[in-house]
Amino acid sequence: LLLPCDFLAVAEETGIIVPIGIWVLTESCRYAHEWQKYHPKAAVSVNLSPRELQQANIVETVAGIIQTTKITPSTLILELTEGALSEDPAGVGEKLVRLRALGVKVFIDDFGTGYSSLSHLQRLPCDTLKIDRSFVGRLGTEKGSGEIVQAIVSLARNLGMHVVAEGIETRQQLEALRKLGCELGQGFWFSHPLEPEAVMALVQKEGA
Repeated sequence: LLLPCDFLAVAEETGIIVPIGIWVLTESCRYAHEWQKYHPKAAVSVNLSPRELQQANIVETVAGIIQTTKITPSTLILELTEGALSEDPAGVGEKLVRLRALGVKVFIDDFGTGYSSLSHLQRLPCDTLKIDRSFVGRLGTEKGSGEIVQAIVSLARNLGMHVVAEGIETRQQLEALRKLGCELGQGFWFSHPLEPEAVMALVQKEGA
């Protein structure tokens, strides 16, 4: 099996990431629709690459997938990196407005590792900032790590956004994030990656 880090850069450079991304989004929405039969609020997050976001018909593509798979739009989350947002803020902003008009949510992934302008962040219609795992991993071990996380949490709140911490692997990290005001998290502490069938079993259990 190839890890994403082994092929994503090449896929992005050659443009093959576009059909790959459409397939991933379609399959993710299809599975999510099945999960929602047992847990209506079950959501799914899908990364949208810079090359995908550059496609002129990206909004129509997403709308078509929503219609085909019958997923509840508000349970679809599109995750974008800071780099993708900073390349063409005006053009990206227009597409994000249209995507959110479909009902989907937009998250900024790996926040804190890019070079996005705060003025761009203020103008872009996004729902949530995701704190990069590198900051979470240094909590309690490196000076200033907690202050950085707290600053991101405060920034998000002031902009009317939510916050998700990535890469939570220990109870200590979880408790530290709670004290810093972080409301949501993801990582191996909660679960390792699961096959769709295992997710279905979990959703059925939670929805029972």
